[in-house]
Amino acid sequence: MCSGGLFSWLRSSENRMVSAYLTFYQRFAIAHLGICLLHRLYSGLNLNQDKATKPKTVQIVRNRFTWCFSTLENRSL
Repeated sequence: MCSGGLFSWLRSSENRMVSAYLTFYQRFAIAHLGICLLHRLYSGLNLNQDKATKPKTVQIVRNRFTWCFSTLENRSL
């Protein structure tokens, strides 16, 4: 492995603006994913196991989960 580390090419002078944008994008993506996972964990569906198997509730959870990841895909470079 090179001495600069795995992402040393991001710190080069000609890629400084790209580096700043990617760092912001990566931080935003990680934060967004964390919020979506917390929302899934604390949405209350784990407290209502009998309601979690009803088709309407399953569809709501599926839509929220899909929305979380579709917004990340739409913001790609």
